[in-house]
Amino acid sequence: MTNVNEKIIICIFLGSIVDAFTTYILLRISIGEEQNPILRRLLERYGERALIFWPPIETALTCFFAFITAHIFTRNYEILTYIIISIPWIASAYNTAQIVSILIRQ
Repeated sequence: MTNVNEKIIICIFLGSIVDAFTTYILLRISIGEEQNPILRRLLERYGERALIFWPPIETALTCFFAFITAHIFTRNYEILTYIIISIPWIASAYNTAQIVSILIRQ
């Protein structure tokens, strides 16, 4: 049986994979419309190979900034857990909405 921390890590990792996949689809259908400055810089420097680096970078940044934000604004670590888990899933939902919007415009 896995403990709670392993489940949290798995949920964040799966959310980041879904987010990276939707980012990849978004990049394929909307060339030049990428809003993320870090990913834009990586794409300029490394081309499409940057998408290989993106999931671990995104996972690390998501965990870091979610932890800092939750730690600064609240001392409740249960809320911290929910924030950390939800951020990659919210980002993937936002990417999916952008994909649908672009496909409707075309």
